[in-house]
Amino acid sequence: MDVTDPGALQEALEMAGSDPLRWRRWRDNGVEAVSRYFSWDAHVCRYLALMQQRIDRSLVSVRSTTVTVHRPTSARSRMLVLDLDSSLDLPAVGPLNDLRERLQEDAFAQSSGLVILSGRSLTLARQRYAELHFPDPDVWISSAGTELHHGPGLELDKGWAQRINQCWSRQAVLKAMEHLQDHITLQDSDHQGVYKVSYLLKEADPGLLSLARQRLRRDGLQAQPHLRCHWFLDVLPQQASRSEAIRFLAMSLGLSFEQVMVVASQQGDAELMDGLPATVVPADHDRSLQVPHHQPRVYVSKRSSVSAVLDGLTHYHFLSTR
Repeated sequence: MDVTDPGALQEALEMAGSDPLRWRRWRDNGVEAVSRYFSWDAHVCRYLALMQQRIDRSLVSVRSTTVTVHRPTSARSRMLVLDLDSSLDLPAVGPLNDLRERLQEDAFAQSSGLVILSGRSLTLARQRYAELHFPDPDVWISSAGTELHHGPGLELDKGWAQRINQCWSRQAVLKAMEHLQDHITLQDSDHQGVYKVSYLLKEADPGLLSLARQRLRRDGLQAQPHLRCHWFLDVLPQQASRSEAIRFLAMSLGLSFEQVMVVASQQGDAELMDGLPATVVPADHDRSLQVPHHQPRVYVSKRSSVSAVLDGLTHYHFLSTR
Protein backbone atom coordinates (compact mmCIF):
# COMPACT_ATOMS: atom_id res chain seq x y z
CA MET A 1 0.00 0.00 0.00
CA ASP A 2 1.21 3.50 -0.87
CA VAL A 3 0.95 5.43 2.41
CA THR A 4 1.21 8.71 0.49
CA ASP A 5 -2.05 7.89 -1.33
CA PRO A 6 -4.97 9.16 0.86
CA GLY A 7 -7.49 7.00 -0.96
CA ALA A 8 -5.51 3.80 -0.53
CA LEU A 9 -4.82 4.63 3.11
CA GLN A 10 -8.53 5.23 3.79
CA GLU A 11 -9.46 1.96 2.13
CA ALA A 12 -6.92 0.01 4.20
CA LEU A 13 -8.12 1.56 7.47
CA GLU A 14 -11.75 0.83 6.68
CA MET A 15 -10.85 -2.76 5.81
CA ALA A 16 -8.95 -3.20 9.07
CA GLY A 17 -11.77 -1.63 11.10
CA SER A 18 -14.30 -4.07 9.69
CA ASP A 19 -12.12 -7.13 10.36
CA PRO A 20 -11.21 -7.56 14.09
CA LEU A 21 -8.72 -10.36 13.42
CA ARG A 22 -6.88 -8.35 10.79
CA TRP A 23 -6.89 -5.31 13.09
CA ARG A 24 -5.34 -7.23 16.01
CA ARG A 25 -2.73 -8.77 13.72
CA TRP A 26 -1.75 -5.37 12.31
CA ARG A 27 -1.76 -3.87 15.78
CA ASP A 28 0.53 -6.57 17.20
CA ASN A 29 2.86 -6.36 14.19
CA GLY A 30 3.02 -2.59 14.57
CA VAL A 31 3.93 -2.75 18.24
CA GLU A 32 6.63 -5.35 17.53
CA ALA A 33 8.03 -3.32 14.61
CA VAL A 34 8.22 -0.15 16.72
CA SER A 35 10.20 -2.06 19.35
CA ARG A 36 12.50 -3.59 16.77
CA TYR A 37 13.20 -0.60 14.54
CA PHE A 38 12.31 2.59 16.44
CA SER A 39 13.26 1.97 20.06
CA TRP A 40 16.18 3.84 21.59
CA ASP A 41 18.29 0.67 21.58
CA ALA A 42 17.55 0.14 17.89
CA HIS A 43 18.56 3.72 17.05
CA VAL A 44 21.82 3.38 19.00
CA CYS A 45 22.72 0.07 17.33
CA ARG A 46 21.97 1.49 13.88
CA TYR A 47 23.99 4.64 14.56
CA LEU A 48 27.00 2.70 15.85
CA ALA A 49 26.90 0.39 12.83
CA LEU A 50 26.83 3.33 10.40
CA MET A 51 29.67 5.10 12.21
CA GLN A 52 31.79 1.95 12.18
CA GLN A 53 31.27 1.62 8.42
CA ARG A 54 32.31 5.24 7.93
CA ILE A 55 35.42 4.80 10.10
CA ASP A 56 36.40 1.66 8.18
CA ARG A 57 36.03 3.45 4.83
CA SER A 58 38.03 6.43 6.10
CA LEU A 59 40.91 4.25 7.26
CA VAL A 60 41.00 2.39 3.96
CA SER A 61 41.00 5.65 1.96
CA VAL A 62 43.73 7.26 4.05
CA ARG A 63 45.97 4.20 4.06
CA SER A 64 45.70 3.89 0.28
CA THR A 65 46.55 7.54 -0.35
CA THR A 66 50.02 8.87 -1.07
CA VAL A 67 50.33 12.54 -0.17
CA THR A 68 52.93 14.76 -1.76
CA VAL A 69 53.41 18.07 0.07
CA HIS A 70 55.59 20.96 -1.09
CA ARG A 71 57.53 21.36 2.15
CA PRO A 72 58.85 18.36 4.08
CA THR A 73 56.12 17.30 6.51
CA SER A 74 58.21 15.12 8.78
CA ALA A 75 59.07 18.09 11.00
CA ARG A 76 55.65 19.72 10.74
CA SER A 77 53.71 19.49 13.95
CA ARG A 78 50.88 21.85 13.01
CA MET A 79 48.64 22.84 10.10
CA LEU A 80 47.23 26.33 9.53
CA VAL A 81 44.09 26.51 7.38
CA LEU A 82 43.20 29.97 6.03
CA ASP A 83 39.90 30.62 4.27
CA LEU A 84 40.56 32.67 1.17
CA ASP A 85 36.88 33.64 0.85
CA SER A 86 36.38 35.07 4.34
CA SER A 87 39.50 35.45 6.53
CA LEU A 88 41.53 36.86 3.65
CA ASP A 89 38.75 38.70 1.84
CA LEU A 90 39.28 42.49 1.67
CA PRO A 91 41.83 42.59 4.51
CA ALA A 92 43.23 45.78 6.01
CA VAL A 93 46.72 46.58 4.71
CA GLY A 94 48.46 46.72 8.08
CA PRO A 95 47.29 43.36 9.47
CA LEU A 96 47.78 41.77 6.04
CA ASN A 97 51.42 42.84 5.98
CA ASP A 98 51.89 41.54 9.53
CA LEU A 99 50.41 38.15 8.63
CA ARG A 100 52.57 37.95 5.50
CA GLU A 101 55.69 38.52 7.60
CA ARG A 102 54.62 35.91 10.15
CA LEU A 103 54.05 33.28 7.48
CA GLN A 104 57.49 33.95 6.03
CA GLU A 105 59.28 33.52 9.35
CA ASP A 106 61.47 30.44 9.74
CA ALA A 107 59.75 29.53 13.00
CA PHE A 108 56.42 29.13 11.22
CA ALA A 109 57.83 27.52 8.09
CA GLN A 110 59.69 24.89 10.09
CA SER A 111 56.81 23.88 12.33
CA SER A 112 53.59 24.49 10.41
CA GLY A 113 52.11 23.64 7.05
CA LEU A 114 49.99 26.22 5.22
CA VAL A 115 46.67 25.18 3.70
CA ILE A 116 44.43 27.51 1.68
CA LEU A 117 40.70 26.80 1.70
CA SER A 118 38.28 28.20 -0.88
CA GLY A 119 34.89 27.59 -2.39
CA ARG A 120 36.31 28.81 -5.68
CA SER A 121 37.84 26.60 -8.35
CA LEU A 122 41.59 26.08 -8.07
CA THR A 123 42.22 28.46 -10.97
CA LEU A 124 40.17 31.31 -9.50
CA ALA A 125 41.54 30.69 -6.01
CA ARG A 126 45.14 30.90 -7.21
CA GLN A 127 44.41 34.15 -9.07
CA ARG A 128 43.00 35.72 -5.91
CA TYR A 129 45.74 34.33 -3.69
CA ALA A 130 48.47 35.74 -5.93
CA GLU A 131 47.24 39.23 -5.09
CA LEU A 132 48.13 38.67 -1.42
CA HIS A 133 51.80 37.88 -2.08
CA PHE A 134 51.81 35.15 0.57
CA PRO A 135 54.15 32.14 0.59
CA ASP A 136 53.09 29.26 -1.63
CA PRO A 137 50.76 26.99 0.34
CA ASP A 138 51.53 23.34 0.91
CA VAL A 139 47.99 22.26 0.05
CA TRP A 140 45.00 23.77 -1.72
CA ILE A 141 41.49 22.75 -0.66
CA SER A 142 39.27 24.20 -3.38
CA SER A 143 35.77 23.87 -4.83
CA ALA A 144 34.16 23.83 -1.37
CA GLY A 145 36.31 20.95 -0.18
CA THR A 146 35.86 18.64 -3.16
CA GLU A 147 39.42 19.03 -4.51
CA LEU A 148 42.81 18.68 -2.82
CA HIS A 149 46.03 19.67 -4.60
CA HIS A 150 49.52 19.31 -3.16
CA GLY A 151 52.79 21.15 -3.62
CA PRO A 152 54.11 23.43 -6.36
CA GLY A 153 53.08 20.89 -9.00
CA LEU A 154 49.47 21.08 -7.81
CA GLU A 155 49.24 17.32 -7.69
CA LEU A 156 45.62 16.16 -7.42
CA ASP A 157 44.89 14.01 -4.40
CA LYS A 158 43.43 10.97 -6.14
CA GLY A 159 42.67 9.25 -2.86
CA TRP A 160 40.32 12.05 -1.83
CA ALA A 161 38.71 12.15 -5.27
CA GLN A 162 38.14 8.40 -5.19
CA ARG A 163 36.62 8.59 -1.75
CA ILE A 164 34.02 11.27 -2.49
CA ASN A 165 33.20 9.85 -5.93
CA GLN A 166 31.26 6.98 -4.38
CA CYS A 167 27.62 7.01 -5.59
CA TRP A 168 28.00 10.57 -6.93
CA SER A 169 25.90 11.58 -9.94
CA ARG A 170 26.11 15.22 -10.97
CA GLN A 171 23.37 14.87 -13.58
CA ALA A 172 21.02 13.29 -11.04
CA VAL A 173 21.63 16.20 -8.67
CA LEU A 174 20.88 18.74 -11.40
CA LYS A 175 17.64 16.95 -12.21
CA ALA A 176 16.55 16.73 -8.56
CA MET A 177 17.28 20.39 -7.90
CA GLU A 178 15.16 21.49 -10.86
CA HIS A 179 12.18 21.25 -8.50
CA LEU A 180 13.60 24.23 -6.58
CA GLN A 181 14.22 26.44 -9.61
CA ASP A 182 11.78 29.06 -8.29
CA HIS A 183 14.16 29.63 -5.38
CA ILE A 184 17.62 29.12 -6.86
CA THR A 185 19.67 29.89 -9.97
CA LEU A 186 22.51 27.75 -11.30
CA GLN A 187 25.79 29.65 -11.12
CA ASP A 188 28.12 30.16 -14.08
CA SER A 189 30.37 27.34 -15.24
CA ASP A 190 33.41 28.99 -13.59
CA HIS A 191 31.85 28.23 -10.21
CA GLN A 192 30.95 24.62 -10.97
CA GLY A 193 33.07 21.52 -10.34
CA VAL A 194 33.15 17.83 -11.08
CA TYR A 195 31.94 17.17 -7.54
CA LYS A 196 30.17 20.49 -6.90
CA VAL A 197 26.88 21.87 -8.18
CA SER A 198 26.61 25.53 -7.18
CA TYR A 199 23.52 27.70 -6.98
CA LEU A 200 22.71 31.26 -6.00
CA LEU A 201 19.59 31.86 -3.91
CA LYS A 202 17.08 34.31 -5.35
CA GLU A 203 16.20 35.35 -1.81
CA ALA A 204 18.12 34.67 1.39
CA ASP A 205 16.22 31.84 3.09
CA PRO A 206 17.89 29.42 5.55
CA GLY A 207 14.85 27.14 5.26
CA LEU A 208 15.82 26.34 1.68
CA LEU A 209 18.62 24.13 2.99
CA SER A 210 16.07 21.75 4.47
CA LEU A 211 14.04 21.74 1.25
CA ALA A 212 17.13 20.89 -0.79
CA ARG A 213 18.04 18.12 1.62
CA GLN A 214 14.55 16.63 1.38
CA ARG A 215 14.58 16.83 -2.41
CA LEU A 216 17.89 14.99 -2.67
CA ARG A 217 16.80 12.31 -0.21
CA ARG A 218 13.51 11.81 -2.03
CA ASP A 219 15.47 10.95 -5.16
CA GLY A 220 17.73 8.62 -3.17
CA LEU A 221 20.91 10.60 -3.93
CA GLN A 222 24.13 10.36 -1.94
CA ALA A 223 24.51 14.15 -1.90
CA GLN A 224 24.42 16.90 0.69
CA PRO A 225 23.52 20.61 0.33
CA HIS A 226 25.65 23.26 2.04
CA LEU A 227 24.55 26.87 2.52
CA ARG A 228 27.25 29.50 3.04
CA CYS A 229 27.08 33.25 3.52
CA HIS A 230 23.26 33.14 3.22
CA TRP A 231 23.27 33.19 -0.60
CA PHE A 232 25.48 30.39 -1.89
CA LEU A 233 24.16 26.83 -2.04
CA ASP A 234 26.52 24.01 -2.99
CA VAL A 235 25.48 20.40 -3.47
CA LEU A 236 28.38 18.03 -2.83
CA PRO A 237 28.89 14.27 -2.56
CA GLN A 238 27.71 12.83 0.76
CA GLN A 239 31.27 12.39 2.05
CA ALA A 240 32.60 15.72 0.84
CA SER A 241 32.79 18.99 2.75
CA ARG A 242 35.41 21.48 3.81
CA SER A 243 35.69 19.93 7.28
CA GLU A 244 35.94 16.39 5.89
CA ALA A 245 38.70 17.48 3.50
CA ILE A 246 40.62 19.01 6.42
CA ARG A 247 40.10 15.88 8.49
CA PHE A 248 41.28 13.66 5.62
CA LEU A 249 44.37 15.80 5.09
CA ALA A 250 45.26 15.85 8.79
CA MET A 251 44.97 12.07 9.04
CA SER A 252 47.10 11.69 5.91
CA LEU A 253 49.82 13.80 7.54
CA GLY A 254 49.56 12.02 10.87
CA LEU A 255 48.22 15.10 12.68
CA SER A 256 45.46 15.20 15.25
CA PHE A 257 42.78 17.88 15.02
CA GLU A 258 44.35 19.61 18.01
CA GLN A 259 47.30 20.39 15.74
CA VAL A 260 45.07 22.08 13.14
CA MET A 261 44.04 25.75 13.32
CA VAL A 262 40.97 26.99 11.43
CA VAL A 263 39.04 30.26 11.30
CA ALA A 264 35.24 30.22 11.58
CA SER A 265 33.43 33.44 10.75
CA GLN A 266 30.60 32.90 8.28
CA GLN A 267 27.32 31.05 8.04
CA GLY A 268 28.19 27.44 7.30
CA ASP A 269 31.50 27.57 9.16
CA ALA A 270 30.16 25.63 12.14
CA GLU A 271 31.22 22.42 10.39
CA LEU A 272 34.86 23.54 10.65
CA MET A 273 34.65 23.19 14.43
CA ASP A 274 33.77 19.49 14.17
CA GLY A 275 36.50 17.35 15.69
CA LEU A 276 37.67 20.15 18.03
CA PRO A 277 40.43 21.79 16.00
CA ALA A 278 42.08 24.97 17.27
CA THR A 279 39.37 27.38 16.17
CA VAL A 280 39.59 31.17 15.93
CA VAL A 281 36.39 33.22 15.73
CA PRO A 282 36.82 36.88 14.71
CA ALA A 283 34.91 39.58 16.58
CA ASP A 284 32.98 40.48 13.41
CA HIS A 285 31.75 36.94 12.73
CA ASP A 286 28.33 36.44 11.16
CA ARG A 287 25.56 36.50 13.76
CA SER A 288 24.10 33.26 12.40
CA LEU A 289 27.26 31.40 13.43
CA GLN A 290 26.60 29.73 16.76
CA VAL A 291 29.80 30.05 18.75
CA PRO A 292 30.30 27.46 21.54
CA HIS A 293 31.94 29.82 24.04
CA HIS A 294 32.24 26.99 26.56
CA GLN A 295 34.40 25.01 24.15
CA PRO A 296 38.07 25.16 25.25
CA ARG A 297 39.30 24.79 21.67
CA VAL A 298 37.41 27.87 20.49
CA TYR A 299 39.18 31.23 20.83
CA VAL A 300 37.03 34.32 20.23
CA SER A 301 39.24 37.23 19.26
CA LYS A 302 38.39 40.81 20.14
CA ARG A 303 39.63 41.84 16.70
CA SER A 304 38.31 41.12 13.22
CA SER A 305 39.44 39.52 9.98
CA VAL A 306 43.21 39.08 9.54
CA SER A 307 43.90 40.63 12.95
CA ALA A 308 41.94 37.77 14.51
CA VAL A 309 44.12 35.29 12.65
CA LEU A 310 47.22 36.92 14.13
CA ASP A 311 45.66 36.69 17.60
CA GLY A 312 44.93 33.03 17.01
CA LEU A 313 48.49 32.26 15.94
CA THR A 314 49.71 33.73 19.22
CA HIS A 315 47.01 32.11 21.34
CA TYR A 316 47.68 28.62 19.98
CA HIS A 317 51.49 29.11 19.83
CA PHE A 318 51.64 28.50 16.10
CA LEU A 319 54.66 30.81 15.77
CA SER A 320 56.98 28.73 17.92
CA THR A 321 59.18 25.89 16.70
CA ARG A 322 58.03 23.57 19.48
